[in-house]
Amino acid sequence: MHSISPPSHSDLTFETPEDPLAAAVWNALNEIKDPCHLLAGHDLSIVDLGLINRVDVICDRLEVGITFTDTSCVFAYKIVHALEDLAPTLPGVTSVKVVPETYPIWTESRLTPKARALYADKAAMFGFVRNRPSECQT
Repeated sequence: MHSISPPSHSDLTFETPEDPLAAAVWNALNEIKDPCHLLAGHDLSIVDLGLINRVDVICDRLEVGITFTDTSCVFAYKIVHALEDLAPTLPGVTSVKVVPETYPIWTESRLTPKARALYADKAAMFGFVRNRPSECQT
């Protein structure tokens, strides 16, 4: 078994010449769109949201550890099925096992810069803007 590390949040190019499977996996994961954001007209993937905790390769099987933004996510099954459907698209992979994980918990700190920008725009639109430190001084 070996783990496939995610690219850093600042570099989501998913080019890993020394490990073509890692590049294929992360590119495929990045194509799975979050159903809630998709319904709202936003192009955010499960990678953008920081849902993927780990990807392990065990022989010819991938095991994907995922933390949902909310444990009561009504669209979790769509994401799980999309992950399971990846197997035939990846070289040498015959199955994908999805392991929902409750730890680490999901927080906004897991967002990519793309998702963080969307969240900041939405927060500002609804008036949820944090004061800048200079505005807090009296």
